[in-house]
Amino acid sequence: MIVAVFYDVESGRMELDQRGQGENYERFDIPIARDGGISDLLAEAARPGRRFDAVICESISRVARRTFEGISVERALERADVPLFAANEPIRVSGSRAQWVLQRRINQSVAEYEVLNTLEQSWGGLCTHVREGWNIGKPPYGYKAKTYRHPNPTKAARGHTKSRLEPDGVRGETVTQIAMWRYHDELGYDTIAERLNADLVKYPPPEPPGKQRARGAWVKTSVCEVLRFSALQGTV
Repeated sequence: MIVAVFYDVESGRMELDQRGQGENYERFDIPIARDGGISDLLAEAARPGRRFDAVICESISRVARRTFEGISVERALERADVPLFAANEPIRVSGSRAQWVLQRRINQSVAEYEVLNTLEQSWGGLCTHVREGWNIGKPPYGYKAKTYRHPNPTKAARGHTKSRLEPDGVRGETVTQIAMWRYHDELGYDTIAERLNADLVKYPPPEPPGKQRARGAWVKTSVCEVLRFSALQGTV
């Protein structure tokens, strides 16, 4: 009999003490009642009057995506004399544990490998995308995105596009002027910001995402960010 259901809507790579602190699960229309997250599960397991005698999960990878956290949950339940079963593993309550432990550790290692492999491949894809000159996200100050037909015919047929960066008129000239003041005249960030704010038509300030963050003026941090990105791009 299932007497309680515990789940989190968070990354399985988070530290155990950080999971279950948010309310992300409320953003989803999940018809299964929630008795708490992983922290609540471990806390109730340690109490004498707990409602359950065992814990079962879909797979051990759903408990945690890192082996250390997965074993930590398993050991905490074991100390409370509560076995942790997985629906995709043999469920046994007696006999030799050697084969069971071997399969459990293999499954935990595979789960961690899959996450790391996915992250590495994703990052590698992004790096290749950028090396080929394509832009990702909002163009940085001084640039604008020029849209091109997607090189993949299937994605192009769906209306998908890609973009490359190119200088953005007045903003591009502003980047050059900031670089001249900084590297040629050796002016400080505050002084540069003051000069820019003296003529906001000639030197339009950056527009961050969200109106609540827009200041409508230059500050030393925005000057620093423009110079840092321009240096990375090799434009200064």
